[in-house]
Amino acid sequence: MRRIAFCLLFFGSVLLSGQTVYISFDDCLAINSGNLVDPEVLGDVGCDCGVEGESISLQDSDSALEFDSSYTDLFQEDFTLSFYFMIPDDASRITDIFSVSSRCRVDSTLTIKYLAQESTLRVQMARDFDLFVEMDAKVNTDQCWHQVVVVRDNENYALYLDGQFFDNDFTNGQIRLDSSGTMAFAKSPCQSFGETPFMGKIDEFKIYDRALTVGEIFADYRKLDHILTSDTTIFSGTSVQINQTKTCSDDLTWFPTTSVNEPLELEPIISPSSTTMYGINYNYGICRGRDTISIAVIDSDAVECDNLLIPNAFTPNNDGLNDRIGISNAFIIEELRSFEIFDRWGERVFSTNVRTDQWDGTLQDQKLNPNVFLYKVNYSCKGEDYLQTGSLTILR
Repeated sequence: MRRIAFCLLFFGSVLLSGQTVYISFDDCLAINSGNLVDPEVLGDVGCDCGVEGESISLQDSDSALEFDSSYTDLFQEDFTLSFYFMIPDDASRITDIFSVSSRCRVDSTLTIKYLAQESTLRVQMARDFDLFVEMDAKVNTDQCWHQVVVVRDNENYALYLDGQFFDNDFTNGQIRLDSSGTMAFAKSPCQSFGETPFMGKIDEFKIYDRALTVGEIFADYRKLDHILTSDTTIFSGTSVQINQTKTCSDDLTWFPTTSVNEPLELEPIISPSSTTMYGINYNYGICRGRDTISIAVIDSDAVECDNLLIPNAFTPNNDGLNDRIGISNAFIIEELRSFEIFDRWGERVFSTNVRTDQWDGTLQDQKLNPNVFLYKVNYSCKGEDYLQTGSLTILR
């Protein structure tokens, strides 16, 4: 681990639309690419691999990032607040992650806290007891890096965690924070009332002066420590090459190790003799992440070549469930000559010759309305040619 260095220099990143604050922590620097001054770094702070480039690590109870009062003005109107964080596995109480406040009180505050007993991230924003917003998101403790996004759109508020919508709230009036309040990581006034300071990693800190759209929020999410290879089925005697997203962990362990050619590597080849659930641990020292993949093994003699499985409906609404559609038992296909989907007027809306490709319900990046579509699959299996047709439905 390297000690983080801080200095003032020009940061040449191009700002996105409405982006007023961006601190990437790349090159181990806490530099805001916007017009506001850089944060003050307090205590023992380290530098580590991050979601993009480097991240900072708040290493003891005196470590913090503190911003001057000019940042408070960013929360008086519509805004989007976004950052990644990693919280230690041994967190046991209410952890102060982020705050905009001048005193430990309900009114004129914005706070983001981690409730360890409930594995819950809680966001609160208030002008007073009458104008008060509280939103919760359940934290996946099998994951180390998390992205939190808080959005204010007029009198509506929304909370996203790890690329998913979790909660919303609304008020009958504008919440305006005390302009004398201080924005900080791990330095809330409420620490003197029993909250513990955040000691973990932070990366990709952004504030926008507008409410980002749902599509923009989902597109901005970067998932680490995740097996990209889907749960799959293979024939007995064959293998699966594992593909993964980026990880910053250099301590990796697959389990079980049976039939894993390199059990300490990120992307091994796995050759199970029977159906097996495999897992991998990503050990960061302060946090241990985990992901799994199920590999089913079947006898090729049991395959029915004329029984290609394609769901009859899907819901492409970006909720992480049934958002795409494809061939469920693509493993039986030796060669996929074409997989085509047509609308009711005969226009082709999707085409591929890659058997694992899936359709997301769009045409030229535009979402298609709920409707019935026809598909045609031309493929070979066990040396024979097959043509299967059918219909599927988009539900939204």
